[in-house]
Amino acid sequence: MSKVALFGAAGVIGQSIAAALSSEGRPYRVVGRSEPGLRKAFGADPLAEIVTWNPNSPASVQAAAKDVETLLYMVGVNYWQFELHPELMRRTIDGAVAAGVKNIILIGTVYPYGMAKANPVREDHPREPHTFKGRMRKAQRTC
Repeated sequence: MSKVALFGAAGVIGQSIAAALSSEGRPYRVVGRSEPGLRKAFGADPLAEIVTWNPNSPASVQAAAKDVETLLYMVGVNYWQFELHPELMRRTIDGAVAAGVKNIILIGTVYPYGMAKANPVREDHPREPHTFKGRMRKAQRTC
């Protein structure tokens, strides 16, 4: 079990990570909600395994994470639905743990940092978000 799964793979970051894995000859799984979108982005790569999921279904999350060692989480939502981030993260973690995933990596954003208190902002910068998006992304990290 050494497979990497990219949850939310169809975005720019997911496609970049997939290209890096493919260039190394490493098989990987792309997971998303839209099979046509995944096929368009990854269908030409024989190393890509395409899997759809429904993050509202625990069985679907667990099935998408089956036989995966490392899960990279990059799931996006519409800007007007940012309140979904913490719950989607929690459901994914629960399904991944149930499936035996050993490593879960969240590809984060700058939103949780809030206003810069130092220059440059580093990983140890306080998480003091001043926006709704920031609070939702911070909550996502605490799942």
